[in-house]
Order: sequence, then C-alpha cells, then structure tokens
Amino acid sequence: MRKLILNGEATDDPTPPTMTMQHNLTPKGVHGNKGVRVDVHGYKVKVSSGPILTAIFAKRLKTGDVGSTSIKDMRALVSAAAKVKLDVTWLQQYLDEISEEGDMEKKLSDLMELSKTTMLVSIAAKKDMVERNRKVFTAEERLKKAEKRLQEARSRAGEVERSVKVLETVGEKIQQDIKEVEDQAQYRLSRLNELL
Repeated sequence: MRKLILNGEATDDPTPPTMTMQHNLTPKGVHGNKGVRVDVHGYKVKVSSGPILTAIFAKRLKTGDVGSTSIKDMRALVSAAAKVKLDVTWLQQYLDEISEEGDMEKKLSDLMELSKTTMLVSIAAKKDMVERNRKVFTAEERLKKAEKRLQEARSRAGEVERSVKVLETVGEKIQQDIKEVEDQAQYRLSRLNELL
C-alpha cells in the first residue's frame, strides 16, 4: 500500500490528524497554501486535491473492481476533478489503458465465442458431410447394381435378338422350301394334266 506523505511525513492514514475534512474535502487551513503539494499513492497533487484523489483511490482501486461501470464512474470522478483544476491526466491515461484492455478482452471474448461457434458448425458440417457421403455411397452401390442388371438385360436382349434373327432366317428358309414344294407340286400337276 502506498503511503500519503504530508509535510514530509509518511502515513497510512489518508486523512492525517492534522487534516480535518470540511464539507468541500479541503484540509483545514490550506486555503492559503496553493503551491504546496502532497503525495497521494505516489502522485504529487495540490494539498486541496489530496482528499479527493484519496477518495477516488479508496473507492475504486481498493476493491480491485475495474468493470465497465466502475470505469465510467471513475471517468466521471476524473472529469469532476479536472473541473476543479486537478491535474488528473495521468489517471485519465490509466483509465484509457484499462478501457483499451477491456475492449481487447471483449474482442478476445467475442473471438473465442466465434471460434466455439465455428467449431460447432464445423462439427455439424462434418457430420452432415459424412451422412451425405454415406447416401452418395449407397446411391452409387444401387447405381452399380442397376447398371449390372441393365447390362444383363441388354445381354439377354442381344441373345433374344440373335434368336429372332435365327428364327427369321429359318422362317425365310421354310418359306423358300414351301415355295419350292408348291412350285414342284404345280409343275407335277401341270404335267399330269398334260398327260391326261
């Protein structure tokens, strides 16, 4: 813990016994000492600003709570301190750094959430891909079986076609034989008629 140094003496008590707080938080008897500076948590400030700055540290930094609400509250206190001509630029810079860290934490949190969501979507997509591949494989198997049956049917159709051609050829031969037999029968009949 940093010590408050007042008039060259270090103390843990932010309000040493020589200082009594008035309603405006200005130590009693220092209105005329405008150039006197005190050390508050390692920062040199005017004596009149010491209690305000001590209150800021006590209220916020002691708890370690630096959430977005406390940052806003501290910014309001810093703004109020600046209005009463306190040099709090160092504290403003500190709050800006904390805000940037908070923004980075928010970005990191958002990126982690996005990463988690992306991973879940990726897992779901992989499951979907496996299911689709299974369906494609099943369809390919059915297609192979259908192609095999088609090939067998074409083969049987080819056999039937060859059988039909053979039968047509046999039929033509039979027709020729019938015509020959008829022609011979006609010839014999006409010869027989000539003889009679």
